[in-house]
Amino acid sequence: MATSFRRWLLVVQQPDGTDFVDHTALMSYSTSNPRIMCVNFSPAGDYIAFAGQWDDSFTDLYVSSIDGTTLNRMYNTMPFAADGVLDFGDNGDCKERFQIVPDSTKIIYTADHDAGSERELFSANLDGTGRIRISQNFSSSAQTVERILGVSPDSSWVVYMADFATNNQVQVYSAAVNSASTNALLAPDYITSFEAGNYYRDFLFSDNSQRAFFILGDNLYSNNQAGSDLIKLNPNDVTNIGKLYKLETTQTILYFGVQNSMTYLFAVNMDGTNHRALTDGTPFSSNQVITSFDTADPRVVVVLKPGADNYDTQMLEIMVNTGVTSRLDKRDELGPMGYSVIDYIPGSNYRKYLMLSRILSGSTLIYFVHYVDRDLNRTVELSRGDYTGVEYRIYDGKVFIRKDNRMGFIPLPF
Repeated sequence: MATSFRRWLLVVQQPDGTDFVDHTALMSYSTSNPRIMCVNFSPAGDYIAFAGQWDDSFTDLYVSSIDGTTLNRMYNTMPFAADGVLDFGDNGDCKERFQIVPDSTKIIYTADHDAGSERELFSANLDGTGRIRISQNFSSSAQTVERILGVSPDSSWVVYMADFATNNQVQVYSAAVNSASTNALLAPDYITSFEAGNYYRDFLFSDNSQRAFFILGDNLYSNNQAGSDLIKLNPNDVTNIGKLYKLETTQTILYFGVQNSMTYLFAVNMDGTNHRALTDGTPFSSNQVITSFDTADPRVVVVLKPGADNYDTQMLEIMVNTGVTSRLDKRDELGPMGYSVIDYIPGSNYRKYLMLSRILSGSTLIYFVHYVDRDLNRTVELSRGDYTGVEYRIYDGKVFIRKDNRMGFIPLPF
């Protein structure tokens, strides 16, 4: 009697349904329920890295070319129960456990290759050869790499969090991708492993790969690979730092922080100079920049919530260099709203934009799409309705709008 197996598929195909490729087709499996646990694409889009449990005891890491013609296993099977062959992190964030570097020459991953229950950081070629340990050589199960923060754009170094001192003090380190024993401590501060697993996720590299920007405790830091040029970017009275953005054109970092019990969007130059608040302490409807535009005259769009009602919001455009603020929404015309999306029309020098907004009418949430021309001081409603899902895209002078299962094009009115 034949035995039937269930298995997960990892499929890549074109948007029109063609070029269907099953990246698990080349794999053998013996478990009754083989499964894929985590998937990462290379930054260039030419490879896929994924972790899977393909027998009843082991978890492995694989790399497949995007066309499915090659499939490589990164290492021999090792006990999943050893805590750290692969640990997928909180909320299954794969990039905290393995990443293909931007130039698609190496994969960086955490593993327990010597079965000592200590999770270390390794680098290998995409075919599994050339494996080297690039973190410290841990000797105790109390020592562990907590997570990968990021790989530099030039693929030369990686930043990670680890507890090296076996005292539940997690610190930030750098390591070279292609050589062992080149670790550097990037900041003296530490956090606990619990905090590392729940909070400090935001991280950035400068585009030239010279500096890393990271949050540790109540501080925002920047340092180079050698750990020799530490810069603290926030004043001591700014705490609860979250969500980083960078504007390379003007060498600016944006971040949210709390000062005197009020939340602000701050800007600071990458060298630590010219720290300033871009907002006035009015609460945010959510702690995020809706849109940021990295140009010679950069701007950000944020949503503030000045009133107690969640739908009493304001959408503001803030010029990063000057702090000049402009109101983008039309709340006086449409009543209290919650705004979610804005897109400037290409080629309009930010003078025309589309705005997806919503208004609570009784117990019904109504969605609107508006077209705004700031020079003409004109606003046109393109769509409205109590839809469960609305999205739009701009194509060649037309707006493609999807409302639930209906979709179509609307020409821009002027």
